Amino acid sequence: MPRRSKGLRPRCVFNVLGAVLVCAVSLTVQAATLCVNPTGSSGCQATIGKAVSAASPGDTIQVAAGTYKEDVTIGKPLSLIGAGSALTIIDATGLGNGIVVDGVDNPGLSNVVITGFSVENANFEGILVENSSNVTIWQNQILKNNVSLNVSESSCPGLPAAFQAGEAFDCGEGLHFSGVDHSVAIDNVIQNNAGGILLSDDTGATFDNVITRNTVSNNPFDCGITLASHSGMGVYSNTIANNVSMNNGNKVPGAGAGVGLFAPGPGSQTYGNVTACRVSPCTITQRLLELPPSS
Repeated sequence: MPRRSKGLRPRCVFNVLGAVLVCAVSLTVQAATLCVNPTGSSGCQATIGKAVSAASPGDTIQVAAGTYKEDVTIGKPLSLIGAGSALTIIDATGLGNGIVVDGVDNPGLSNVVITGFSVENANFEGILVENSSNVTIWQNQILKNNVSLNVSESSCPGLPAAFQAGEAFDCGEGLHFSGVDHSVAIDNVIQNNAGGILLSDDTGATFDNVITRNTVSNNPFDCGITLASHSGMGVYSNTIANNVSMNNGNKVPGAGAGVGLFAPGPGSQTYGNVTACRVSPCTITQRLLELPPSS
């Protein structure tokens, strides 16, 4: 059995106005801590996926340094904490994603924290968050994902049907929020994917999220940070601030915006978002913006 210790558990709170992540320690008798290491020694699991399966809602999973060749799906509230993004690697070579926070199959999913990982080499997104609330993606590296992209055919073979209409050309980018609200991506490094960060409404409305203090660079086929409505459910009231976004989209003419806001078809809704960059160059592109219908 994996080691489970009860008692003190870190609790993180994000202050949107101050862009500060504050961690405190609170006494939570219900929560437990499980451990993972590459050999499964000392009562730990050998894979992250097995630890997630064994965890109860509210638990913390501590992952030791090492390389884990898996596609991790999270369908319950928990904190997944690596030993640092330079040391704890999820290598998703040949797999769909590195990490999926799956609120589609787990309705009402909320309160997930992912921190301290490098997520690499996935066929589609490195980290995909779907239909979830209060998710924190913090201090990770998301590198060299979207491997299935077929540039010559502008397609992404095998991409799930929910994303085919809008993301076939970039395989969903490095980090993708779809149908996500009241969540945070902070202090991540997102490089060498097809595109950087994507907020879309492919599976639901995406709103009231904060994307801040990320470094998004050298993602050659799309913008650094993209807000795009595909289904018409809406991408709105998100704050994109104090990010470094540079040298993205350099292989596709017109795709290199630091922040791009798009509503490309009838009924698309991308509106009420706040965008600001920390450093230049960071061009903000707004294309075919359609306001929602008046009530």
